[in-house]
Amino acid sequence: AYSEQPHYIALVPIASVMLLFTLMLFVRDKFVWLCAAISIVLITIKHALVILHNKQLIIKLEQLNETLESKVADRTEELYSMAFYDQLTGLPNRTMLEKSLKKAILQANQQKNTLALLFLDLDRFKTINDSFGHAYGDFILKEVAERLR
Repeated sequence: AYSEQPHYIALVPIASVMLLFTLMLFVRDKFVWLCAAISIVLITIKHALVILHNKQLIIKLEQLNETLESKVADRTEELYSMAFYDQLTGLPNRTMLEKSLKKAILQANQQKNTLALLFLDLDRFKTINDSFGHAYGDFILKEVAERLR
């Protein structure tokens, strides 16, 4: 690949053109002029190919960047969900409750309003888990969550 070549290799075409131009100053031979013209054409083609290759690399880099940004956004959303929602039921968890409650209390105080909070508890839920197993307990929790929704 081009990028794996030693850096001095890139100077060879330029050095050859400089040598040919030096020869052109002292020798009025058509062969020297032809070689110089061919060298200039080859160097121009090489530079055009390098420019095209660089454009392809830029496009690939932009695509990789878009993919990475998408993955970061997805992961951020996933982490937010894990932080504020119960993974089993999908309902807001205790952390979200505390955050929302603090905000609601502050807003109620600022607006001089009252605030109501409903606390719902499932009585003897431990007995359900102990008697029928955690799979059945999870099923009950999902059903309750669905009905609350």
